[in-house]
Amino acid sequence: MVNFLISKMIICLSVFFQAIGKYLVLRWLMKWCRCCLVVLILVELIMYFFARVF
Repeated sequence: MVNFLISKMIICLSVFFQAIGKYLVLRWLMKWCRCCLVVLILVELIMYFFARVF
């Protein structure tokens, strides 16, 4: 029973820390890569436009 509870706690903590890590990484990426994302979206739109036109 105790082992079961401990394993449950470990799973919950690992999920919790994974969520925090993903959130921090996403915040960091959003801070530093906003320009990169805008450029990528513009490139995608231009490629799509040219693919449709030509």
